[in-house]
Amino acid sequence: MRFRRVFAALLAVVGGIALATPAVAVDDPPAPRLTCRYEYTVVNAWQGGYQVKLKVTNLGPERAAPWYVNFELGGPGTIAYLWGGSFTQLSYHVRVNAPSWNRDLYTGQYAEIEFAVNHNGSPLPLTGVSLNAVRCAA
Repeated sequence: MRFRRVFAALLAVVGGIALATPAVAVDDPPAPRLTCRYEYTVVNAWQGGYQVKLKVTNLGPERAAPWYVNFELGGPGTIAYLWGGSFTQLSYHVRVNAPSWNRDLYTGQYAEIEFAVNHNGSPLPLTGVSLNAVRCAA
């Protein structure tokens, strides 16, 4: 019986503390550090592949340092060569990291990436282009 009284008293105290605790405000998510846009141009195409130029511009307000670009190939294709950075490809997903000679993109500056894709058929569209994890507009 004594255990029940102690337990009931403990619940009353804990309940009172919970009721007296003020609500915690939830902040809005932070504004993006930067905005960007991209231009995608097929430069050349041949039997079994094509060459692309991807220009990604930092519209600010902050610099991208060091910058990286992510995108998805719109289908099966393998990047054979890439200029303007170093890349990794996992299935359709590609990440391009800044070269050592051009690591920072200040407001108004752009990264120009060119690459050749091994692919049979029409050139693939790019989707999900982002600069430092911020989605870019076309």
